[in-house]
Amino acid sequence: MKWIILFWLLMHTAKLCAQESSYKPLDNLMAENQYYEVLKYTDSLIRSGVHTPAVYNWAGKASEKIMRYNDAWRYYKKWLELDSLNFTARSSVAYMANLAGYTDDAIKLYEQLTEVDSLNFDVNYQLARIYQQNKKPLKAILVYLRIWARDTGNTTLLKRLGDCYMDAGLPELAVSCHDRAFNLDPRNAGQAVKTVNLILLNRDYFDDFLEKVATIADRALSYSPESVVLWQTKGSIEYLNKNFKSCDTIFTRLIEKGDSSKINFKFQALARYGNRNFYAALPPFKMADSLYLDQKGDRTDMEIALKYGACLGRFGRGKQALQVFDEIERQLLPDSSFFSELNLMRGMTCAYMGQNIHAKKYYWKAYKLNEENKQALVNLTSLCYNIVLDDEERKSASAIEIKQALYTHILFLRKAKDLKVDDENSMHQSSREVLTKELELMFFKSDKNLQIMDWDGQKYVYTADELKRIIELSLQDH
Repeated sequence: MKWIILFWLLMHTAKLCAQESSYKPLDNLMAENQYYEVLKYTDSLIRSGVHTPAVYNWAGKASEKIMRYNDAWRYYKKWLELDSLNFTARSSVAYMANLAGYTDDAIKLYEQLTEVDSLNFDVNYQLARIYQQNKKPLKAILVYLRIWARDTGNTTLLKRLGDCYMDAGLPELAVSCHDRAFNLDPRNAGQAVKTVNLILLNRDYFDDFLEKVATIADRALSYSPESVVLWQTKGSIEYLNKNFKSCDTIFTRLIEKGDSSKINFKFQALARYGNRNFYAALPPFKMADSLYLDQKGDRTDMEIALKYGACLGRFGRGKQALQVFDEIERQLLPDSSFFSELNLMRGMTCAYMGQNIHAKKYYWKAYKLNEENKQALVNLTSLCYNIVLDDEERKSASAIEIKQALYTHILFLRKAKDLKVDDENSMHQSSREVLTKELELMFFKSDKNLQIMDWDGQKYVYTADELKRIIELSLQDH
């Protein structure tokens, strides 16, 4: 019996040694970042019947490194099945579930892990981040506070807390966290700028906000005197404090050093304007106005544009100034295509209610706002058939209503040429029928001209030949 046990121990040890030696190449490949080779190796082991936690762990790590997160999640889940009590396996599955897009699964797993180890930094941090990313700031705050309480000097946690407080609508607490993070790491210029911007964004909560942001900027500059973004922040604070000369000096120095950022020209121009040095403000205003444009070429900073125009006007460049003001006005006009669509919807609603008179007015308004809105013209024309084709309806209609209906059919045939024709009973055919009948009436009455009127009251006159030509052209197009 003793020999049997000894033999079993020897065989088991040999098996373990064989497995250990088979994993050594994986260590080397991972160390050399040969992730695809690792996957080839683990795949061959799995296909040969080796199903151990270590194999799936390696396969998951390699897949994670090459950002094949779904594969990594699958491998880690298999690892966990084989080693269900392994805390690292469970946290790896949770982490990869989030990256693979299984957010609800990730949250559930991390919440279970925090119940097992409520003080584990990595697990709590990942859970808080997922809450934060998925618009659950209050839940994230509770978790961040739990780990921050054990590491109050951690600036990353303070910044995360600040962002969550901001998302939760608690700006005072947000500023407090970011301010504390800056005081712990005053060499971090980016953190200084973020804190200043938060205070300025929520200035209503701080009586001495200008003094506070100036203090932060000065302290940050004492640690990072070469930071361009800090000098830009300092310059903008000087402008808010109406220290225009100091503001001008700061931004002029930045431009002279070769920094052509649009914010430099903006505040250089505004500072000179504020200091009533209008002539000197013209060049930076011109530059800033040309830089604050969107992809369509529209201005994005109206304050710059208006003050640029004002400066042009002051120095005998009235024509240029008026051109700038005209461009601003055109840009600020409501979106006519949107209002056209809105009036089309109004017209359709009135038509559904049987209020055709109101519907026609809205369809006409929609078309006038945007002549590309062919649906408005189609709907208007469809309401103008019976009034001219039906004898009884025509008798009860006013002369103006008939003239407007005829105008609409002529307009439709002229402007809606590109509309698809499905069959012989198309709207084009119906409009041609309307004009053909009108030509017959003109012939019997010996009228040489047809007087019509648009929906704004503008009158037009068409000869019989002109009407025939419209019909012929419509037939050629369809």
